[in-house]
Amino acid sequence: MEGNARVLRPVAQAIAAGLGLVIAAIDVAAPFGDDSSQFTVFLWVVSSGLFGFAMPQRPWRWAVLIGPILPLTYLVLRVAGLLPRDDRNGYLTYLILVPVSLAVCLVGSYVGAAARRLVMPPSSTPEALGNP
Repeated sequence: MEGNARVLRPVAQAIAAGLGLVIAAIDVAAPFGDDSSQFTVFLWVVSSGLFGFAMPQRPWRWAVLIGPILPLTYLVLRVAGLLPRDDRNGYLTYLILVPVSLAVCLVGSYVGAAARRLVMPPSSTPEALGNP
């Protein structure tokens, strides 16, 4: 079982980082106009919550992998000059968004981990602890 977790964890981390990029792409595209920020927060909470539920050990990991990608994407686009000229946000705005995104994703991932522990409490049998 331990060997399976060693393979599954990096795959899940890569998927979480990829999901962070997808959320950033959706926000940059702004499909809902002014309401895109609400949809982005929803995606942050749901995606980090699902990862927190699926792998509740160290739920902060999912917040770190999913949340900061969006503000860092905007920062890179701003530095590269790829944002529209009417963008009024400065560099500081995108840097302030990093702790905000982390906070939102931390809430989602810890709620997901707590829900997992409520639905499927950890077993205290000797087999589950690795003691035969």
